[in-house]
Amino acid sequence: MLNIRMVVGIVVLVSSGVFSQETEMHCGVKVIKNATEYAFNLKDSVKSARFFYSYVKEGLGKDERGRVIIRNFNRQPFYVEFDPYGMLKKQILFSGKADFADAPVDSSKAEFYEFDNNNKDRTSKYNFKIKKEQVYPVYIEDKIDINYTVKITHPDVFIFKHIYSYIYNDKGSIIKDFSYTISDDKTGEITDKDLHILKVYEYDDKDRLIKQSLFAGQYGRELGNFTKMSSTIGLCDDAHLSYKYDDRDRVIETSLNCGTTVVQKDEYIYHPDKNFVATIKRFMIDPSMGGYYRQNTILYYNEQGDMIEINHINNPRESWDKQPEYTTTWDGGPLTMKYDYEYDRHNNWIKCRMYLEENKDEPTIMAERVIEYYGKE
Repeated sequence: MLNIRMVVGIVVLVSSGVFSQETEMHCGVKVIKNATEYAFNLKDSVKSARFFYSYVKEGLGKDERGRVIIRNFNRQPFYVEFDPYGMLKKQILFSGKADFADAPVDSSKAEFYEFDNNNKDRTSKYNFKIKKEQVYPVYIEDKIDINYTVKITHPDVFIFKHIYSYIYNDKGSIIKDFSYTISDDKTGEITDKDLHILKVYEYDDKDRLIKQSLFAGQYGRELGNFTKMSSTIGLCDDAHLSYKYDDRDRVIETSLNCGTTVVQKDEYIYHPDKNFVATIKRFMIDPSMGGYYRQNTILYYNEQGDMIEINHINNPRESWDKQPEYTTTWDGGPLTMKYDYEYDRHNNWIKCRMYLEENKDEPTIMAERVIEYYGKE
């Protein structure tokens, strides 16, 4: 078990004098609509997005049809709605048969997110800036979160509330990050038992984040695990995230570790001429936790940050050039799956054709998104 000292209710505001060169800084608040952790990859002033399947190939067996619907690596919630800040307001994960039609949204099936939009929490946290904006889908926990509450309706039921507080150094960088989860609808003070995770930050001589040590609080210990990157990690000594950079301060590797054991590692390869991630080489010690088929996976992306191909690799992570030993996944799918897209003028995809069988000439399934924007389209 981890032995940590609990610290509660600490919020240290960053003074305005820390950031003297505003033109070189970027907003340090995590925006859900385009954060890697949420995988929406939505650009511009999106108000809502509705996801549904408009085509499934005929002749698929029951098991095969289930595989391509559930495990296509591009499935999204049926409906999401955002506030003008890009924070989640409403989410419907699945909608039964409505997932296959341009159906109306049934709010009785929704989760509602209430962010502290107009109080001291949001106002103070928007003072926080970061030097480098990493591109999607790079995973790095370098931004701060706004407090929020999750409820469901019919009847109106409280689920939990997340509270985030931070301590900064004299350079304005985070050194400690406290994440609390309150699972009852109380109005009293935060207590030790509410602490989910404490993160302790380390930086290199260029003030780049290189390590985040992860300590489970009482709430985290009761859960017994937490999720980072695409993996669920149990309680262990020296749990941490680590980051490596190139000479342009771009993240080229993110890893989740239990001591010296690598739980997940993502290597980012950038396009040679343009600043976007073209390839991710992903290792996962237990791929089933993230819904993957092999310990090693190669993912390819286009300039919009959308995945265009995924390859599940059979060989050990030390040898990327060895040929796969098998041609299909354990549930009968191909080791290679491909995707192509149609976009709106905001570079958000509105149609995705997925090639999830060995035959890459005909799409297996097609998804669409109806996207609404704030203001003029």
